[in-house]
Amino acid sequence: MSKFIKIFSPSQNFEDTGNSVTAKRYFEILRGLGHEVSLATNHEISSVNRHISVAFVLHATKCSNVIQRLKELEVPIVLILTGTDLYNDLSDLTIRAGKTCLYSLQAASAIIVLHENAINDLLKIARVPRKKIFVVYQSTENILKKKKEKKQKINHRILMVSHIRPEKDIETAIRGFNEFIIPLKGTSTSWEIDHYGGSADLQYEKRAKEMLSINKGFNFCGIRTKEEINKLYMKYDLFLHPSAVEGGSLVVREALEAGLPIIASNISCHKSLLGENYNGLYKQGSAKDLALKLKNFFFDEGFKKNMELLTRKSNGKLATREKEALGLKNIFCFLET
Repeated sequence: MSKFIKIFSPSQNFEDTGNSVTAKRYFEILRGLGHEVSLATNHEISSVNRHISVAFVLHATKCSNVIQRLKELEVPIVLILTGTDLYNDLSDLTIRAGKTCLYSLQAASAIIVLHENAINDLLKIARVPRKKIFVVYQSTENILKKKKEKKQKINHRILMVSHIRPEKDIETAIRGFNEFIIPLKGTSTSWEIDHYGGSADLQYEKRAKEMLSINKGFNFCGIRTKEEINKLYMKYDLFLHPSAVEGGSLVVREALEAGLPIIASNISCHKSLLGENYNGLYKQGSAKDLALKLKNFFFDEGFKKNMELLTRKSNGKLATREKEALGLKNIFCFLET
C-alpha cells in the first residue's frame, strides 16, 4: 500500500553532504517502491503533521526537534543513525548531546545503521531493542570505473574526499604522507594527494594547511559537485580515507564501486565495509602505520594483489541499489507488525 513519507535531513538546501546524499537516494528508492515522498530539513518543523505515514529522519541529535514533534503526533519514525550520533554524541550520555541522541533512539520506531558492526557498537552504549535495528548498506550510482593500467607509472596520484573537520583526521593523512615521502625525495617518481571537500571547521582547516609548509605534495582542491566527485575516482591510483568517525562511509563505497584501491583507518565502519582482515587498514591516528601502508602499496606487488582479492569479497563491494531497497521494504514490514 502506498504511503506518504517525509524525509528530514539536517543539511541545508540539500548540499552534497553525506546526509543530503542519503536523503536524496532514499527519496528516489522510496518513490520507486510506489510511495509519495517529500524532502525537508530539520528547520521545517512546521511541515510535521499527522498526514505523514512514516518519517525518515537523518541525525538523531541535530533532528531531535523534529523527532520530538513526530513522537507527539504518533507518527512512526525511522531514524538513520549517523557516525556523529553513534561515535561522538552517544560516547557520553551525561552531556546534552548524548541525552538528546538517546532520546531520539528511544523515540524511533525503527533504527537504520549503515554497517554491520554498528549494531554491537550501538548496543554496547544504549538500551534499545535489538529487533528495531536494521542494517542497510548504502548503494552508489554513476561512478565511472577505473581502467587497469599496464605501464609502470612514475607519477602517482592519491585521492581524498571529505569535509575538513577533526573527525576526518586530515592531519594524520598529512603527517603519514610526509613520513612516506621524505625518504623518496630525489627519485624520478612523484606522489601527490588531492583532497576535495569544503571546510566544516575553519580553525582545523587553518591548522591542517599550516602543516603543508613541510610537504608540497598535499593539495587542498576545494569543493566539487557530487557529479564531479563521481568522475574523479577513475583518475587516481589510490583512495585514502583517514577518518576517525564514520557512520556509513559513502565515499569508501564509491571508491569500491569504481574499482579504486583503498587505504583507510581501522575504525569499525571501515572494518565492516572492507573486512576485518583487509590489509589496507592502518591504525587510526597513526602516521607511522599509514606511511607503512603507503610504502607497501606502492612497492609490494603481493600486498596490492592481496588487497584486490580481499576487496572482491567485502560487504561494501556487495551492496547494491536493489539490496538497499529491500532493506527499506523490510522496515515497512516491521512497522506493520
